[in-house]
Amino acid sequence: ITQSDFIWKGLDGSTILTHWMPLGYRAGLNLDRLEQSFSDLDKYAATSHILMPCGSGSMPPQAEIPQAVRDWNTTHPGIEMKIVTPKEFFQALEQTKKKFEVVEGELYDNELVDVFPQVCTSRLWIVQSSRECEGLLMAAEEFATIAWLLGADYPTSELHEAWENILFIAFHDIVTGCGVDEIYEEVKEICSSLKAKLTHSLNQSLSYIAGKVDTGGEVFCGLRNNPKLCLPEIYFPLHPRIKLNTEPYVRIFILNLSDELNSGKVSENYNLFMDI
Repeated sequence: ITQSDFIWKGLDGSTILTHWMPLGYRAGLNLDRLEQSFSDLDKYAATSHILMPCGSGSMPPQAEIPQAVRDWNTTHPGIEMKIVTPKEFFQALEQTKKKFEVVEGELYDNELVDVFPQVCTSRLWIVQSSRECEGLLMAAEEFATIAWLLGADYPTSELHEAWENILFIAFHDIVTGCGVDEIYEEVKEICSSLKAKLTHSLNQSLSYIAGKVDTGGEVFCGLRNNPKLCLPEIYFPLHPRIKLNTEPYVRIFILNLSDELNSGKVSENYNLFMDI
């Protein structure tokens, strides 16, 4: 990476405007070193907009920041300093219309790419619950979209809330399990709530889709034109069964209807011959 602002391209080809913090998220923490921080950050900036993060882990905003900004703007008339949110910074980058460098792949240092690429934790349930919730959210979105195309209301607020909770759990100090036990009581509640709400949302979409499927008619047991057997054509009703595929590729399912066939749904006057 040669610049702090770039387009990051994912494995699926999707892209997102990204900012790399050359000095970490404490670049503006020391208010008496803003000159040096600005000089260092300016070397990497892709535009005239420079992000100078101010703060540290679990640290409240410094009361001295507003005055430090006013002092800077007084002594640097050609370089305006603003207190903004990350969203406002990215909006400013987009408004420049600059063609940013495109970066692909994992953003690991080449020398450290194989050293602890993931996190080992004794709280395995956090990672497992997180992955389970991610899978439920993906399925809920997929089938909510299909149901919406068929006329259902899209559960925008429910899925938006789910995304916020998923991203909260994915925070590097949470999903890694590196805190004390008391911290994760809230995470357990969030995961439990996510599973219940996403399962409910998914079931609603599946029920709506199933309601749009024509399951009428009867099943014909293909004995017609079979010279080996002199049996009448057999038609019999079955309770409809719908199998929905959540994978992004075609799958072949074998549905076991033995319970249907053995419960008197087929006339006992006939035998069923399969694969003759």
